[in-house]
Amino acid sequence: MIRKFVKSMTLITDEKEEQPTEIFIVAPSVIKQIFYRELLMSEMNEYTELNPMIYHSLEELPDECLYFTHRIVYCDYTVYQCGFDTENTRVIPISLNRKYEHLNTTWSVVSNKKHL
Repeated sequence: MIRKFVKSMTLITDEKEEQPTEIFIVAPSVIKQIFYRELLMSEMNEYTELNPMIYHSLEELPDECLYFTHRIVYCDYTVYQCGFDTENTRVIPISLNRKYEHLNTTWSVVSNKKHL
């Protein structure tokens, strides 16, 4: 009976364990990719990982079923399209003019989620 209880508690706590967040960047040019990448790297913590690939459109992103992490996609306004958000993927439009506003909003969500 005790063994069964311990096993069920272990399963419950394992399910509640936070998954890491993988960050993707989608931008039309390599220069914007590098700029956003440098900006994000300065704000990252141990719960986030920056995907090293270069994506020029949302259609180029790998299928989310290949990933076991939550995904945040920073997408430049020039290539942003509605309808790509899912339960595990959040697409956030970003621009060079308002980059800090978008990053601050998202990082507060990621950091609050990790401290709960």
